[in-house]
Amino acid sequence: SFYLRTAIGLAVAVALAVRGLKRKSLDRSGALAAAFVGFFSFASNLRSGLLLILFYLSSSRLTKWKQEIKKKLDADYKPGGERNWVQVLSASLFGTFLSVVHFLIVQEDSNIFQLESSIPHRKLMCGILGFYATCCSDTWASEIGILNVDWPFLITTLKPVPPGTNGGISLTGLVASVAGGFFIGFSFWFSGILLRLNSPWEDVKVIPFSTIMGLLGSLLDSLLGATLQETYYDMRLKMIVKPPTKEQGDGDPNVKHVCGVNRLDNQQVNIISAIAISLFAIVVS
Repeated sequence: SFYLRTAIGLAVAVALAVRGLKRKSLDRSGALAAAFVGFFSFASNLRSGLLLILFYLSSSRLTKWKQEIKKKLDADYKPGGERNWVQVLSASLFGTFLSVVHFLIVQEDSNIFQLESSIPHRKLMCGILGFYATCCSDTWASEIGILNVDWPFLITTLKPVPPGTNGGISLTGLVASVAGGFFIGFSFWFSGILLRLNSPWEDVKVIPFSTIMGLLGSLLDSLLGATLQETYYDMRLKMIVKPPTKEQGDGDPNVKHVCGVNRLDNQQVNIISAIAISLFAIVVS
């Protein structure tokens, strides 16, 4: 019922904020943002809220995994993640928006790939799936792919680039991307069984659907990162560094431009990729 979902949403919102602050996966602004999207996601739709929480927990765990190695590869790496409100909302706000729209228009939850399913229900839920599959696939690919033994290849030229380069792809990263999309699809399908919304063999199509959407989203993110986001590499420190400021110019001969132009930052790339695949999922479903 709505009141049960609201109570769960309130509890989840508080738990997300407290856990994020305690484990340093969120700063104060990020904790408030997480509480906001957590409440409205669960209050609108339990399965949507579950996807949000599973994406958050898995991504936070992977961010901390082998963080000592990651700190040596990326100068902008923060121990624990410590995501701010912009980072939190870029990976959750549009999914939460679709959940609220689903609640206002459809309200009920059921199978999405069955003939009796309403079109608004199927479209909106597939949009939510596509959004979180992209966010999860991209995050898993970034956090696991950076640990690839060999240098990744730039998606636009297929030339080797330093680990952590925007637009760099590797076999490890691609496998992680597929796993992230599968994880979201499986979680959605299995939660439907637990909530008695579908039998074990109903709606199983959501798993390959989510896997494909996640992989496409991750590749789109890499393409945008390679072209519209600058990456610089410090040959002395052997790590990815922030682009030099106008005042610094080209003063440091050790800092080399790897790829991209300065049009988008990381959050903007994430938002565009996730929303684009979410809308694509709505169209093709």
